[in-house]
Amino acid sequence: MAVCAVTIVVDHAKSDDPIFTVALQTPWGTLDVMAEVTLTGRFLGLVGLHIDRMTR
Repeated sequence: MAVCAVTIVVDHAKSDDPIFTVALQTPWGTLDVMAEVTLTGRFLGLVGLHIDRMTR
């Protein structure tokens, strides 16, 4: 089983509560992800999830 480092960075300049934009940084590139975030108890909801292109 391969293990790799993934970093999640919130882009505050592109986020506006309740819509958040994050960059998922991996060894292969970065994915930009946007969604309306809801938190109910222990459940994290991502409404309208949009994954943008991977950049290197």
